[in-house]
This record gives sequence, C-alpha cells and structure tokens, in this order.
Amino acid sequence: MSIKKTITAVLIASTTVVMAQSNQVQNASNYLRNKEFDKAKIAADAASVHESTSNNPKLWMYRGKIYQEIYFAKEPTIRALDAEAEEKALESYIACLKFDKDNYYKDEVKGLIVQATAAASNKANMYSQAKEYDKALRCYDLIEAALPYDFDQGMKRANITKEKLMYYKFDMFKYAANKEKTKEYADKLIAINYKDAKIYTDMVKLSLVDRDTTKALEYIGKGKVMFEDNMELINQEINIYLARNKTNELKDKLTAALEVSPDNEVMHAILANLY
Repeated sequence: MSIKKTITAVLIASTTVVMAQSNQVQNASNYLRNKEFDKAKIAADAASVHESTSNNPKLWMYRGKIYQEIYFAKEPTIRALDAEAEEKALESYIACLKFDKDNYYKDEVKGLIVQATAAASNKANMYSQAKEYDKALRCYDLIEAALPYDFDQGMKRANITKEKLMYYKFDMFKYAANKEKTKEYADKLIAINYKDAKIYTDMVKLSLVDRDTTKALEYIGKGKVMFEDNMELINQEINIYLARNKTNELKDKLTAALEVSPDNEVMHAILANLY
C-alpha cells in the first residue's frame, strides 16, 4: 500500500472514530429521553473519556442529567445502576460549565447544579456516618469545585458555602481521628472567625487527650474572646487549673466565671473549698 493510501486510510479511520463518539453523545440524549438509563449511562460514560468528546459541554450536561435521574429514581433497579450517581451528576455539571466557554448551557444547568450539590452534601453526611471518610471528602471537594457556579446564590441559600464546607471537613476529620487534619481545619476556621464554640471545645478535648494543657488553654483563651459566657469553655478551664493545682489563678477564674453564671452551685462549692 502506498504512503498516500495509508494516510488516507488513517484519516478515514480517525474520522470514523470521532463520528462514532459524536453519535454516542446523541445516543446518550436519545436514551435519556426514552428513560433507558442503563444504556444512556453507558453511552455518556464512553463519550466522557474519549478525547474527541471529553470536552464537549453538551455531553457533560446529558451525563449530569442521566446520573441525576438515577439517584432520583424510586425504582431500586434504576438506583442500583450506580452507587455514586450523586457524585457523578455533580462532577458532570461542573465539567459542563467549565467547558461551556460561551455560556450556551448556563441557564439550563445552573439550577441542576444546585440540586446536585445538595444531593452530594447529603451523600457526604451518609458517608461520614458510615465512616467512609475518603468518599465523604470527595463529595466535599466536588461541592467546593461547584461553588464558583452558584450563579443565583442557590447554594448559599441552602447554607452550602466555602466556610461551611471547611467546618464539615473539620468535623469529619475529627470523627476519623485524623488529628493533624482536624487541627489544620480548626486553625483555618479560627483564622476566619467562624462562629461555633464547638471548634474550641473540641480542640480543648483533643489537646487534653495529648496531655497538652498549654495548647488546651490557648484554645480556651481564643474561644472565650468570641464566647465569653460559654459554660463548657469555662468549665474546661476550671478543670485544667484544678488539675494543675493553680489555686490563686483558679480563684480569679472562678470569680470571673461566677459573674457570668452567679447561680452555679458547683463553682461556688469549688471556690469555697479553695478558700
């Protein structure tokens, strides 16, 4: 075979492959419309990994809709088509908007991506409860990647924000017993003045597990700047001073605490005992 014929054959083969993948995009659309979700899923997945269609926003929009139908489905057989349908729907809408340089699909997808973030958030909670922390983290990372596409503030109204995701990750790493990541996210939250006393009380407990009372008192000090009347922080501080046998300092702490909670009989008893 001549070089010219070889080149022609290669071009024809390449064109055929590209056309086949373009047909897969149309197939995904047709199967979706006909509610043949198993076939739609196969067609969309095939097109999503092929170089000729992997940056096609239309394909990603269809893929998102297909996976959304799967996780919305009441029929167990449809729901069983993919255990990660929520994640894949959100992943698809993010890709659609990323590749849609002319915002051609923006209006059609902007509401769908909000629904998908809510579903992924619920899925992350489910994973955390099941102690599947890596899967929960993937959901949180996908949600964070979706935040720039919150065109009408639908995610924000649903309390899905970068700050809230940071708190969810802190809580998840705490339950996963990942001390380094828990501390990392606690410090990030403290740096942005995130208003939740649980960050401070949890970090005090974690510091005490490590027998680091200096660090525990540091977290108490930071926490009391924002939550001066939080009794858990006050009690944690009193217990540390009791354990350290710091009598004079403890008298001052108890006196200050009783100004916040004058009817606290336990603190009155401790102060009386010190005297």
